[in-house]
Amino acid sequence: MRNNERPPFEIHTATEAISIEHRNNGNYTVKLFQQRTQRYIQLDADVVILATGYVTKSPSNLLSSIEKSMKINEQAFPICGEDYNIYEKKFGKIYIQNAEINTHGFNAADLSLGPYRNACIINSILNKKYYDITNLPVFHQFVS
Repeated sequence: MRNNERPPFEIHTATEAISIEHRNNGNYTVKLFQQRTQRYIQLDADVVILATGYVTKSPSNLLSSIEKSMKINEQAFPICGEDYNIYEKKFGKIYIQNAEINTHGFNAADLSLGPYRNACIINSILNKKYYDITNLPVFHQFVS
């Protein structure tokens, strides 16, 4: 996106589709209920994509040998910091990607965020700001 243009789409998180009405012009009227704000929303759209969810599994079985040294939540998911570190001992760290939904939100599996995650991890490994991750242009726009 250039010149701070808005992307030509919106992502509505924690939102329930109440109804979708197909109009004669080919567009849709969508009635939504936003869970966090407890408000109803109505919008017009030319395309509607429904993300109906998925089930994630804890990677703890892969990490069982170090699990006692990790911070985990009640569902056995690792709790990671901003640098994606889940384990730190005197001689090393272990970083995680795409399994940090409980600490970084639903977009943890979004592969387009890979370069950002990689930069955070590299900065942590090097223990310095090799990649500047501040004021990056954001393509995603989440609406709540």
